[in-house]
Amino acid sequence: MNLNLNYKHLICFFVLIGLHLEAKAKWLGEVLTSQGYSKIQMSKLPTGHDTVNAKINGVNGMFIVDTGAITVINQALETKYSLSYSNKLSTKNAAGAAGLIKVDFLSINDVSVGGINIPITQIGSSDLNAVIQGIYNVSGEYVDGLIGQDALMLMQAYIDVKHNHLYIKNKDKINANELVRLN
Repeated sequence: MNLNLNYKHLICFFVLIGLHLEAKAKWLGEVLTSQGYSKIQMSKLPTGHDTVNAKINGVNGMFIVDTGAITVINQALETKYSLSYSNKLSTKNAAGAAGLIKVDFLSINDVSVGGINIPITQIGSSDLNAVIQGIYNVSGEYVDGLIGQDALMLMQAYIDVKHNHLYIKNKDKINANELVRLN
C-alpha cells in the first residue's frame, strides 16, 4: 500500500482532530452544566498559574487553583480575612516547595469561588511570602493563597485546562452523604 501523504494532508488531518477535540470540550461543558455544575472562568498568570476569584468570610481575593495543595491563605493576610488565632483549630506540618512548612488551621464562616459556596469550615494559614513575591516579580499580580484539593474534591471539580474553565458542583446538588464523607 502506497501512502503518499503530503503536508497539506497532514495539516488537514490535524485540523480535523483539533475541531473534534474542540467539539468534545464543548460537549463536556454542556454535560457538566446539565448535571448541576457551574462553569468558572479562570485567569492564567504569566507564570502559568491558573487563578480564580474567591471570597473568604465575605472578603474578595485572588487564589491559585492548586490540585497538589490544601486550601490556604498567606499568613500575612489573616487580618484581611478577619481570621485570628482565637479561631485556631490545629497546627500541622506539610510539604511545601521549599521543604517542611507549618500550617495553622483556622475556622472560617464561609468560602465561595466564582459565587458558589464551598462547604468547608476551616482554612490553612502559612507563610507564603516567598512564593507570592516570586509570582508578583514575574506577573505583577499578588495572590492571597491557594484553592486546594480539599475544596476541589469536595465540590467534585473538573478543570478544562485548554479553555481555563473550572467546573464545580453546586453544593445543593451534592448528596449529603458525599459532603460528610469528603469533609
